[in-house]
Amino acid sequence: MQYRTTPPQKKQKKKTPEPKKLKTPESKKAKKTPETRKKSAEETRMKNKEKYLSNLAAEGPTINNNLDPNHPKNLIDTMNKIKCGSINSVVFTENSISPVINNLSLFKVWLSQTPFQRRITSLAWHPTKPGLACVGNKGGELVLWNVHKHLFSDAEPETEAGPFEGRITGRGPGGSIQSLKFDEISPSKVYTASIEGIVSLRDFEGRGDKVFLETKDWTIWYTGLDVNFEGKSIVAGRSNGDVTLLTLEGEEMWTKRLHKSKCNFVQFNHREPWLMVTSSTDSEVKIWDIRSIRDKSSALAELVHEKAVNSAYFSTSRGDKLLTTDQHSQIRVYQGPYWDLKKTIVHPHRQFQHLSPIKACWHPLIDIPFAGRYPDPALPDYVENELRSIDFFNPESGSPLLKLHQPGLDKIISLSQFNPTGDYLLSGMNSTILVWKQGPNQEEEEEKNEDEEEREKGQQKTNSSFWPEFGKKTKKPREKKEKKN
Repeated sequence: MQYRTTPPQKKQKKKTPEPKKLKTPESKKAKKTPETRKKSAEETRMKNKEKYLSNLAAEGPTINNNLDPNHPKNLIDTMNKIKCGSINSVVFTENSISPVINNLSLFKVWLSQTPFQRRITSLAWHPTKPGLACVGNKGGELVLWNVHKHLFSDAEPETEAGPFEGRITGRGPGGSIQSLKFDEISPSKVYTASIEGIVSLRDFEGRGDKVFLETKDWTIWYTGLDVNFEGKSIVAGRSNGDVTLLTLEGEEMWTKRLHKSKCNFVQFNHREPWLMVTSSTDSEVKIWDIRSIRDKSSALAELVHEKAVNSAYFSTSRGDKLLTTDQHSQIRVYQGPYWDLKKTIVHPHRQFQHLSPIKACWHPLIDIPFAGRYPDPALPDYVENELRSIDFFNPESGSPLLKLHQPGLDKIISLSQFNPTGDYLLSGMNSTILVWKQGPNQEEEEEKNEDEEEREKGQQKTNSSFWPEFGKKTKKPREKKEKKN
C-alpha cells in the first residue's frame, strides 16, 4: 500500500472579477475636507506606531531596553546594580571614560613659557577661574598666568612680568615652593609652603604677605599644604613628621607628630571637610578625622607601601577613591569608605635628586588617574627609546588608556594638573611651563587647509581682474573724421 508523501492540495476556487466601478463626474469633483484629512493622518500615525512597537518587541530586549528587567532604568538604579554586582564595574568604567579619552587624544601643546632658571616644583589652578594658573619653582619664584587671556586675546600683554599677570621673586637656594593653593576670595593671592620654613599668604599685587607659620630652623621646613575654605582651616606638614592645623585667621589649633619621618603631602577631602589624608617618606599613608585626632595611632586607616610615598590625592569627582604615588614604580588606587586596595599599577617614575617628584593626579570630571613617565630599564616592560609621555590609566583594571606626547618634547614631565573644567592641562617640564589644549582632528585640519586654499585662489582672481595696471600710457591713434561735402 502506498502513502502520500505530500499533503493533498486543495483546489482553489476561481474568483470572479468584480465589475469595475465607473467614476461619475460627481465623484471626481468630491474633495477631502480638513476633518477627513486629520482622521486619515491620525490613523496612519497609529498604524506606524503599532508596526514600530511590534518590530521592536520582536527584536528582543537588547534593542528595547525597557523590556529588559535587568537593564538599569536610571542613575540610582545603575549605581545600585553596580554595588550588587549585576553590572560589571570594569565594563561600566570603560564605557564611561571612552569619550573623555577620545577628547584627550586630541590634546596638543598650545603654549610654552620658560620663566625660570630653576626647575618647577609646584603648580595649581584657580578653583573658580578656569584659565588662571600659578607656578612655583625651586628658587622660591612665583608667576601668575592667565592662560585663557593669553590664548584668545589678539594684543600681547604689556606688563613688567611679560606674558604673566604677576611675578614674585624668590630668595634663591633654600626657597623652594613645595606646595601652593589659591585663595578663593582673592584671585591674586596664593598660600605657599616652602623649604624656608614658612607658610604664608603671598600677594601678587604687592599689598603685603601674611605669615602663618615659621620654624626659624634650617633643619625643619614645611613640605605639604592644603586649605579647606568650607571648614575655614589650614593644614601643613613638616619635614620631621609634624602636622599643624590652624584657622584661616592664623590661630593654631594643634601640632602633632603623625609620622615617623617627613610628611610631604596633606590634603582635605572636598566632599567631607573633616576627612584628611597625609603621606610620608616612612612608606605610610594615613587617613584622619580631624575632629578626633589624639596622636599618630588614632588614624582611621593606615595604608602601608613598599617605598616612600610622594602624594595621596582624593578623587575630584566623588572623593571616594584615593590615588597614591610611591618613589619607585607603583601607583595605587584605594576605594572608600574602608579604603581597601583596589588596584596596583606598575608605572616607571623613580625618584631622582635633581628631578621634581612625580605625582599622579585625577582627571577633574571622571576618575581617570594620570602621571608623567620616567622610563626605567630595570622594569620588565621596558622598551628602548620609550617616550617620556603623560600616561592615563583605567582605575578598575589598571590597563593603559592613552600616552599623551608632543613631538619634540623629550624631557620628563614631573607635574601635571587639569583645570576644574578639564579644558586645559598645565605641566611642568624642568623649568618650562606647558599648556595642553584640544586641537582639531585630521578631518577638520584638511577642511581648514582646503578653505584657506580656496580663499587664496579667490584673492588671486580678484587681484588679477580688478587691480589696475600702472604701466606707461600708450596713445591710441585718432580716427580721421570724414568731411561732409
